Amino acid sequence: MKVVKPHIAIVTDIGNQHLLSFKNQNNILKEKIKLIESLNNEGLGIINNDNDLLKNYDYKNKRILRYGINNQSDVMAKNVEISSDYSKFDLYIKDKFIKRVRINLLSYHNVENVLCAICVCLSLNLEIENILKNIKNIGFIEHRLEKRIIDGIEVIDD
Repeated sequence: MKVVKPHIAIVTDIGNQHLLSFKNQNNILKEKIKLIESLNNEGLGIINNDNDLLKNYDYKNKRILRYGINNQSDVMAKNVEISSDYSKFDLYIKDKFIKRVRINLLSYHNVENVLCAICVCLSLNLEIENILKNIKNIGFIEHRLEKRIIDGIEVIDD
């Protein structure tokens, strides 16, 4: 953080993926929060408000934009529908319904990823209409919940 001075810091999860190095989730939290703590007064922290450790952390005078599905957030997906072809959700920004959104990605974590991307775009003062127009063009990453038809059988490749 001494070399790179970020203007936007994103923390998407405090999970178990780094337990070998950090021993417990609180140590992982402390390390990831350093990114947000390194922000200057104009900087913005973007966090997944559905992660209890992130939701309950005291960010001490840092500007924080929260996204989520389950917990009340600044940018929120409600009425999430996941099918084998798409995900749909009602997008809310600051408690205001914006639009029913359809993305060509599957799963709740991809809905969360899109919410995070919306937060970044909003922080860069992009207009919501342009953001939503481009979100529908996001495609699968190969072998990451990618729908494929193999010999007439629908397969989700992950």
